Amino acid sequence: MPDTKEQSTLELIHKAAKAEFMEKGFLAASLRNIVKTAGVTTRAFYGYYGSKEALFEAIVGETAEYVLHMVCGTIDDLEKLPGEAQTEQAGKHFWALNLAEKNNSSYMVFDMP
Repeated sequence: MPDTKEQSTLELIHKAAKAEFMEKGFLAASLRNIVKTAGVTTRAFYGYYGSKEALFEAIVGETAEYVLHMVCGTIDDLEKLPGEAQTEQAGKHFWALNLAEKNNSSYMVFDMP
């Protein structure tokens, strides 16, 4: 488990990287901008990640885990309902996610609770 300073540094790197990736996309994102915004050196960055690709995979992995957890929880909840109610509630969940994605895709991708 990382210590407080290490965790803080990782959070700064992740925050800067999320903003850079969202604004410019993966290919155009600049590692130089990420470390500058995070307030760390390139050498410090490489102490945590071997590449921009590894950083991106770590961020996407966090999001994928969160989404998978939410979907599995919804499925578990739906299975407890009678058949017709399952269909109705599944439709409501689908539309809620669809609207959230259209209105604020950065939240769906990066700003997890």
